[in-house]
Amino acid sequence: MLIQLNDTRRIVSDDHQYMVQKYKTSISKKTQEETSYWESYLYFGTINLLLKCLPDVMLRESDAQGWASCNEILKSTYRMIETGTGEKSDG
Repeated sequence: MLIQLNDTRRIVSDDHQYMVQKYKTSISKKTQEETSYWESYLYFGTINLLLKCLPDVMLRESDAQGWASCNEILKSTYRMIETGTGEKSDG
């Protein structure tokens, strides 16, 4: 399973778990080449637990300032869960 949440976050699964991944870029010290990859950083045993925690995760990782922007991020995340559509994000 692969669900793209936005440009920098996605949900993937294997036979044992669901994982939230973030898109990362690194530069090799040796060759100075840029490499991009997806890194798993949150793990859940059930999809229900992942969906329960996802709004909090998205809010914590946001740059929200004040209640209004926090509320908008939460609403956007709930909409994304309900409709199954990821939204573009600036990061």
